[in-house]
Amino acid sequence: MRIAYPPYDISMEIEENHIYVLSVENTTAYSAILRDIWLQAQGAEGNIIMSEGERILNLSKVAICIFNPFDINCNEKKILNKVYQELKQVSLDNLVEEHANVNKSILNYLEQVVQGVSYALDYNIDLDIMDLLKVYDVHIQIEGETLLENLVEYVRTVNQICKVSTVFAIGLKYYFNEKELKQLYEFLFYEKINLIIVESMHSAMISNEKCWILDKDLCLISPN
Repeated sequence: MRIAYPPYDISMEIEENHIYVLSVENTTAYSAILRDIWLQAQGAEGNIIMSEGERILNLSKVAICIFNPFDINCNEKKILNKVYQELKQVSLDNLVEEHANVNKSILNYLEQVVQGVSYALDYNIDLDIMDLLKVYDVHIQIEGETLLENLVEYVRTVNQICKVSTVFAIGLKYYFNEKELKQLYEFLFYEKINLIIVESMHSAMISNEKCWILDKDLCLISPN
């Protein structure tokens, strides 16, 4: 896979077992790059080009962007929608009779409830499993306690459920020490998840990182 940003001639050939760090010391360029990451992660147009061979990839389909690791949530709408769709398919494929029985029981219960008031009421007689999941607040169990554990859990979740294989993380190296970063990198390598870190200042490099620096004069220094 290749990630390119033509306005500043940035091009990264993404390979396994490497972490990619883009240090952007020019404030205008930094803001522009973050804006494009944010917009394209939401499905809008932008200047970032992700490709695999001759095929152009939709960033919002294959990548996520983490601006604040304290704000990540394994139960965000995008993830839960995928979970609910998968559970609905399980019900349709394997539990048709059970679904009908549950619907019948609920309707019998509702009929007795509405008979307890003096005014006419109406209700939907078809049970949608999606509504039932929401009523019972079906959600992903969160076990992480530290910031690093929560980040690993979140990335694993979006990879497994949303099939996301690339993570853009803004200023990630400011939150963790070298030991923690190495633990994170090992997890990403094992799960074959790509990580691109974007930062406003060049940080000390650690093993397995490849770094591009766009300095204040917009001169690009690449790894080679």
